[in-house]
Amino acid sequence: MTQNINEPEILKAMFSIEGITFENNEGWNSLAEHVAVHNQYLNMMLKYNVSWDDALFSWYENVYTPLRREVMTARVRKAFPAKTSGELYLDISDHWFYLKEKDENISAAAAAYDFTQINKEKKNIFSKIFKSQPSTEIQYRRLTAA
Repeated sequence: MTQNINEPEILKAMFSIEGITFENNEGWNSLAEHVAVHNQYLNMMLKYNVSWDDALFSWYENVYTPLRREVMTARVRKAFPAKTSGELYLDISDHWFYLKEKDENISAAAAAYDFTQINKEKKNIFSKIFKSQPSTEIQYRRLTAA
C-alpha cells in the first residue's frame, strides 16, 4: 500500500494530543497503514473511491475509538506497564484482527480482554519456570564452591 509521506506526521499531530505515544516512528507508520487498510476496505464495500481524510474519520470512529477505550482501562494498562499506549493499541488491534478472522462480530472489549488473559497466562507460566530454577548467582556459587 502506498502511503503519503505526511500521513504518519498527521497522525502523530492528531494523536499526541490524546496521549498516544510510540518509542519510535515505526508506530506512526503502522497506524497510517491501519488507516490505509481501512480505506481499502471502505473502497471495496462502498464501491467508490473514499478519500484518505474520510477513511481516517471512519477508522477513528469505528475502529480506533472503541479499541482505544478498552486499551486505556486500568485493567489493561496495569497488565502491560512497560508498553506505551500506542504500542498496546497496535498489539491489541492486531489481536482483534486475528480474532475477527474466526468471529467477525467479536467486540473490541472482548479482544482486549482476550489479549490481556493470554499474556497473563504467559507471565504465569514464565514466573513458575523461573521460580523453580535457582538464580544465576546461586548456580554460580554452586559451581565455584566445588
